[in-house]
Amino acid sequence: MNSFSSASKALLVSISGVLIYILGNHIHIPLLSNSVYDLVRTAPILSADVYSWFGLGITSLVTGFFVIEVLSFILPPFSTWRRQSRFGRNKLNLISLILGLIIALLQSYALVSSLVIQPAVLDSVQLTKLLIYAYFLSGVLSLYYVCQYMTKFGLANGFGVIIIYDIIKFTVANTISDVSYTMDEGSRFNFTALIFLIFFIYLLYKFVLSTKRQVEVNFNNEKVMFDLSPVAQGIFCISWAYTIVSIPNLFVSSQYQISLYDPTNWFHSIGFMVLLLILSFVSYWLAYSPKRVQYNAEAKMDTNNQREYNQSSIKSLITFVVIAFLFSMPRPFEPKSFLSFQWISLAYLVFLFFISKDIVGHLCFLKKHKDVVTVETFDNIHLANLAKNYLLKNKIDCHLQGFEFRRLYSFVGSMYKIKLLVPRS
Repeated sequence: MNSFSSASKALLVSISGVLIYILGNHIHIPLLSNSVYDLVRTAPILSADVYSWFGLGITSLVTGFFVIEVLSFILPPFSTWRRQSRFGRNKLNLISLILGLIIALLQSYALVSSLVIQPAVLDSVQLTKLLIYAYFLSGVLSLYYVCQYMTKFGLANGFGVIIIYDIIKFTVANTISDVSYTMDEGSRFNFTALIFLIFFIYLLYKFVLSTKRQVEVNFNNEKVMFDLSPVAQGIFCISWAYTIVSIPNLFVSSQYQISLYDPTNWFHSIGFMVLLLILSFVSYWLAYSPKRVQYNAEAKMDTNNQREYNQSSIKSLITFVVIAFLFSMPRPFEPKSFLSFQWISLAYLVFLFFISKDIVGHLCFLKKHKDVVTVETFDNIHLANLAKNYLLKNKIDCHLQGFEFRRLYSFVGSMYKIKLLVPRS
């Protein structure tokens, strides 16, 4: 039975919170353990350029998100919420969101408390503690709203993962990278790197692999697949390529990390960009080869639709080049400087803001078909609007009586669901 009373849910949540607290204080888990947040390691972050609102809020937000996702697989109430949220239960999604933010804020408070355990280093303990906590609070909330913004424009699939990974790696990971354990004499194993690697693979699965890269529509009980936008494809492939390039550095401490490119040298940057492009095209071929795209035999594209498809493919190539250039261009700051990544991210968001206005949704297959009954979820508001507008324009052919257009909330953004209401013949 999956029906639990409010008291049972509260009890299970409390028990899980106690277990998480015990694990975090007795096992050195970077995202949960207070022991790694001592003043010696974290004091320099207060004056370092590498930290900003996002950098200070990422540990707390990732912790909250991680806990909520783990609980949704373990505890029955959270599992029930997870299943029901797929059917548009906005109230349950908001509950998970609020719980995640509360955990994030509690984690940030624990981190701030550990920062001021040595009052002699700080002039005013209480004032400094209050200011740092406010800084963490702004970091958590601002990062959440950035995720909301990215999801609004369909960027959460891959680019959000890259941002989260870079912030973790270049800020938190570098700070606690010396937390290693001696497996045997003369051998050192970076436990922190392993934790972040496992968590990052989970993020990849959550935001990239598990996200539908095609939209499935039922025509008279026959499934027809058509592609998502070229921007979504480009982000998916670039995220994989960037991951492959960056993973080796997770297994070594900061002083022994492999320099894949010199941020002050154009030659190294061009080589890094070429490598990124090669991996991108390989990923694109693996994910979107014609063998994997199954179209209905009767759903053929006419000349105009084929031209639009070719134009969108060109946009995919342009997207690859621009993304690779932004991530490999020489930076005026040190490689771990978050300020440089901020400017690159801002430029990339501006670029996608303009290019996303012309996204082709490949909805041409809805023509001349009847009896469409389907429920689709989009993480890109532009694709959802394209579907909605197209259905309105072609409601005569589709015999469309109406549709529901709803916004669903999740912990890292919003989803948009379209339900087509068409009579059965």
